Amino acid sequence: MEHQQQEGAADICPWCDSELVWDEEIGPEEVCPHCSNELGGYRTLSVGGAQAEEEDEGAGLAAGHAGAAARTAGAASRSVEGLDEEADWEAGDDTGWAGAGRPQSWLRADEKVQRILDDQEEMPECPSCREYMLHAGTNTLGAGSFSPVEPPSLKKPLLPDSIRLQLYVCPNCHEVSTKLDLGSRTFLAERLDQED
Repeated sequence: MEHQQQEGAADICPWCDSELVWDEEIGPEEVCPHCSNELGGYRTLSVGGAQAEEEDEGAGLAAGHAGAAARTAGAASRSVEGLDEEADWEAGDDTGWAGAGRPQSWLRADEKVQRILDDQEEMPECPSCREYMLHAGTNTLGAGSFSPVEPPSLKKPLLPDSIRLQLYVCPNCHEVSTKLDLGSRTFLAERLDQED
C-alpha cells in the first residue's frame, strides 16, 4: 500500500490493461511497450495515487465545487445519452458493435454466404477484392456459339465443340468470373499431355 502511494499516478493501457511506469526524465510513453498500441489523449486511462489526491485537495474549495458541478452535468448528459440509446434500441436500430455499424441484415447475409461457401467444392478468389466467390451457375457453349481454335503446333482443338463454364460471382464487389467445368478441364489437360 505504501509502495503504491510513493509511485503516484500510473497509466493503464486501455488495450492490454498493463500498468505503464514511465521515467520522469523522459516523460509518458507514446506507445505501450507491452502491446505496441498507441497511447495518449482519450485512449489512456489515468489512475490517481496519493499525489493525485493531494493535488485535488490542494486545488481549493472553489475548484471542488466546480468539479462537482461538472460531474453532475456529465452524469445528466450520460443519462440523456442512455435514454437515446434505449429509444434507438426500441425503435429497431439494428446496427451495433458486433457488426461494426452495419445492419443485422448484412450479418445474416454474411452467414448465408459462409454456408454456401461451405457447400462448394471450389472457392476461387475474386480478382478484384480477394473475397471468395459463390458458384452461381453453369453456362453451356455449344457449336453455334463457340468454335474451338486449333493451334498450328498442336493441329487439334484445345477444347471440345461444346464446353461448360462455371459462373462465379463475388458477394462483396459483384465481380463475375467464369471457369471451365471439370470435363472441359480434363479434355484440355489430355490434349496438352498427348505426344505428337
